[in-house]
Amino acid sequence: MTQQQVADALGVSRPAIAFWETGREGSARKHIPKLAALFGVDPEIFLTGYVQADIPLTVSPDECDMIKLYRMLDPSRKVSAQKWIERQVKVLQSSGDEAEF
Repeated sequence: MTQQQVADALGVSRPAIAFWETGREGSARKHIPKLAALFGVDPEIFLTGYVQADIPLTVSPDECDMIKLYRMLDPSRKVSAQKWIERQVKVLQSSGDEAEF
């Protein structure tokens, strides 16, 4: 959605949406329930950036170990771990050894 579409749906100005997107709260908190409904997500995602949900998934033993370790990290370290993995994938992709997703 564009900023204008979100603004129209919430009854606020487009600059207000831009303000929120750049990390300045303004009055964003009072709009969290409407934002969550608009995007079909749990309001918690707007408060923490994360949603805790059980998702059925078949994983290999080494993937299971990685998930267990990841879940032990605090939120800032999770972000660092994700960024490190993204960098590793980019290195593989740039060398022609693209991983299959």
